[in-house]
Amino acid sequence: FDVYIVTAAHCVVNGDTVLDAKRFAVHAGSAHLLSGGALFEVAAIHAHEWYGSPQNDIAVLEMKEPFQYSQYIQPIELMEEEVPLGSEVVISGYGRVGSTEPPSPDLLYTSMFVVDDENCHGVSPGLLCIDKEGSYGACNGDSGGPLIE
Repeated sequence: FDVYIVTAAHCVVNGDTVLDAKRFAVHAGSAHLLSGGALFEVAAIHAHEWYGSPQNDIAVLEMKEPFQYSQYIQPIELMEEEVPLGSEVVISGYGRVGSTEPPSPDLLYTSMFVVDDENCHGVSPGLLCIDKEGSYGACNGDSGGPLIE
């Protein structure tokens, strides 16, 4: 398990084609995209065989070398049960802070809340719906990032 990363399939698929793994690297060990941490090469990309946006939007990156765990690089456990409604969760990423802004060089995060499907307009069944009052949330460049309870 020390060689896998979970991400969104739409980050690594173009149409019906999984993109070449050589185009990707994983930056780990720093909250600053342009400094610190380490880059890890991707050996292979495994997108869900029934991926069709937004259903089954999941892929696994297989790294060339196992991660060397440290104070700043640690594995996380995947949840095995549904997140209860009303739970506070945290999303993070290097995405834009506004539709006309460039991506952030620093890892940003915000807390959100799990809401029922009725409060999500047009969400597909089987997807987790999160929301927050105000104009906070994920933006372009945050795709494939974690949601942590």
